[in-house]
Parts: sequence; structure tokens; C-alpha cells
Amino acid sequence: MQLKKINKLNYIILSLLVGLFGCSESVNTAKGQNESDENLNASENDFSIENIVKHGFKLVLNDTAFNLVKNKRDEALEKEFLFKSKTDYVEGKIVCNGKELKVKARLKGDHTDHLKGQFWSFRIKSQEKNKKIIGHNKISIQGVKTRSYLKEWVFHKLLERENVIGLQYDYTYFCVNDTLCGTYAIESHFDNHLLKLAERPKGPIFKIDEAGFWDLSYAKKLWNQDSIMRNSEILICNKKWAKKHAQITKTATSMLSEYLNGVKDASEVFDLPIWSKYIAVSEIMASPHNLRWHNLRFYFNPETEKIEPIGFDNGTWLESKKVYFLNSPETFYKNMLADSAFHKQLVIDAKRIAESSYMKTFFDKYNNQIYS
Repeated sequence: MQLKKINKLNYIILSLLVGLFGCSESVNTAKGQNESDENLNASENDFSIENIVKHGFKLVLNDTAFNLVKNKRDEALEKEFLFKSKTDYVEGKIVCNGKELKVKARLKGDHTDHLKGQFWSFRIKSQEKNKKIIGHNKISIQGVKTRSYLKEWVFHKLLERENVIGLQYDYTYFCVNDTLCGTYAIESHFDNHLLKLAERPKGPIFKIDEAGFWDLSYAKKLWNQDSIMRNSEILICNKKWAKKHAQITKTATSMLSEYLNGVKDASEVFDLPIWSKYIAVSEIMASPHNLRWHNLRFYFNPETEKIEPIGFDNGTWLESKKVYFLNSPETFYKNMLADSAFHKQLVIDAKRIAESSYMKTFFDKYNNQIYS
């Protein structure tokens, strides 16, 4: 798979990303501050991605709510891990360009890189009917370092180029009560609007419950991940749609469960050409983090009756120095790699994306956005 060529390109890409972000951060920060007093007509687009990125936004919490959040953060820093629950949500509002929206918010993340310094990561949910945040009921906001600066943005743009589902991901100026201010990354959630943007028919979005993984990891008893993976519950993300389409949802989750337990082969369950491109993009970004089973997000396409990946959380600092899939892939992927056609396609896609001409075309296309 031309390992030396891929690793060299990874180094070039990462060097570019860190350097470019140094320019874009100051521009975006100034943009959020200088244009925050511009007026827009009140509309359903007050909290669109365009307005959020252009004007920045603020999370406003009263003293009681802020103290609850702060206490939760202090607890997480002491334990060196954030244990989350639905009861962590506090009421507040977000403000963008003078427009307000009632929300609930809580801290997000697992490790404390989401909580250190002035950049605290939040999950924010709209509490007003038919009013969305960048088109979603729920979004995430986090410091840019948590996702390796521009790396996560590039990851999602590469997925988009390959017609693989990814998240809305961009940068904005964000404050909590005028104190925790700076350039943050805003990230969409897993719902039907994401499928609309990806031009996919509505279908169940789901994941393998990672609670058992984190509990045992924290207790230092994580001895058999495969057993945890096979026995964990499959959780639905777009619950309202799934409840109305119970049979499709059951089919989707049953297929994944049967694959995990060795009943069905990968070719029966997954859209393998799409998975090949997803894995190839992950390899060129030099991080297998999004490929870990507990980080995977799945979408069942009711037209193809196959499961596709949804790109999420590639941009960590855990860069790999080897081609992950030809060395030590997790058990989740071994049946995929046993498929000779898939293995061949993966090599083809990895070589294609690793070509310098491919990346030059990519950066030429997004040069203005990187510097804007």
C-alpha cells in the first residue's frame, strides 16, 4: 500500500493543518467579535451554520446553572474522566447576533482534554419547538485543540469528496457568560438532517453502547474488548424516526448484531465500497481513532439495505505510524479484510487518495475556506 508514500503525505498534511490554523484562528476570532453587532431579520435561519460561523454565539447560564457545570468539571478533573448522565443538563440560552434560543446544556467528552483551561466542551440542545441549531436539535461545541485544530475539518471534507457521510463541522467564536471565550469547533449531531445533507434516504442511525467500555477502562479491568463489543446494547440516535419505522430499525440493528456475533459476513451487512473509502480517508489522516468500535456510528440505507459509516472524531493526537488495516485491525474489521474483493478495493482507494495530485486538488478547492 506504499506505506512510505502515505506516511510522508500524512506529515505534509499535518504540517499544513497546524500552520494554516495559526492564520485562520486569529481571523475567525476577530470576525466573531467585530461582526457580532450586525443585524439580521428574524427568521428560522437565525441559528444557521452561516450565521453561527459569521457572528459567533454565546451560551448564557445563570449562576446556579454555571456552578452546577463547574462542579461537574471539577469532579471530572479530579477523577480524570467525565461520567455523564441526562441529569447533568442545565437550562440556559444561546445568543447569536442578538437572537436568543432557549437551550439545555451539559459538559461533553470522555477525557479531560475537553475540560482543561478555558475551552470546555458542551452538548447543547434546543428547547424551542421547530427551532434548530445549524439545522439540528442538538450540537456539540469544543476547543479546536481537542480535534487537532484543522485536522477534523479536513477529515469531514475528504469524506464529503468521497460521498461518505460526515458531520457538519466548522469554527466559530464562542463564549460562556462572557468569560470562557475563544475560537471553538461546532459539530452537528446524528439525525435526519445529516442524512438530508448527505442526500441519503431517511433510515436508522445507531451505535454500539460504549458505557461498558468506559466503565471497565476507568476501573482498569478492560481485558476483553471483543466480549464487551458483542454484548453491548445497540443504541438508536434518531429515536423518533426509528420508533415510527420499527421494522426497518429492527432489521438494521439485527444485521449489526449478527455480524458482531459471527452469524453474517461483512458483505451481507455493510456497503463495502463505502467502507473502503471511509477507511482509506482515515488512513491518510494517520489516525485510527474514529475506526475504534466504540467510536463508530452507523446508518442503515433502506434502499441498498446495507449499513454505511458516519464519520466522527478522527482528529485526535493519536496519529498512527503504520497502515492500521494491514497490521493490527480490531476484531470488528477482520471479517471485512477476509473478503478478497474488499481488501483489493481498500488498497486501490488508499493509493488513489495518497496521490499528491489528489491532495493538491483538494487543497486548491478549499484554500479560500482555510484562510477565511
